[in-house]
Amino acid sequence: MGSSIRMGLLGVALSLAPVSAFAATHGVKADPGFHTAAAHQTQAQSREDARQGPAKYRLALSPKARGALADQKRDEVIADLRRIAAKFDDDSPKKPDLLLQLSEFYWEKEQYLYDREMERQDQAWAAHDAAIAKGQQAVEPKADHRGSDHYRQLAMGIYDRLLNQYPHYARRDECSFSSATTSMISTAARRPSPATRS
Repeated sequence: MGSSIRMGLLGVALSLAPVSAFAATHGVKADPGFHTAAAHQTQAQSREDARQGPAKYRLALSPKARGALADQKRDEVIADLRRIAAKFDDDSPKKPDLLLQLSEFYWEKEQYLYDREMERQDQAWAAHDAAIAKGQQAVEPKADHRGSDHYRQLAMGIYDRLLNQYPHYARRDECSFSSATTSMISTAARRPSPATRS
């Protein structure tokens, strides 16, 4: 094995000998730093020196603007999933997975809208409390969760459909869990609590 490697290297050296002889007779000068370890190290160091830290891929957005942008993209995905799922027959093995993905995006949309609704409600209560502190009459704000409730109902409808229409679906346990969790969390979050306002 060692002799075959030596013979291969000897062959490479002999094949390059005419090139070296040609270069010497025709006045071609070799680059003194070509293929030396020092030259490679210098080039690598100059590239490192030119580098100005890691690349930044984050958008300079506030959390609120970032959330709104994510919600816009979520709406696009929801529209695409609705369109794609409609093209599959109900007995297609791909249909349940598409529906489950759609339900998860509905749930994310519900959570986003619910957070925005709670922010508006907090602002309304702050305005109410400020008016009361000034001795003015103020009507207590009422919670409005119509937007988030719509998407919660859509998600729950898909979970129910998957459980009833696809009894052999491989992710049936996940559907049961998501359905129960969604129902429980939504009911608890929307139940008025006497400790909320004192």
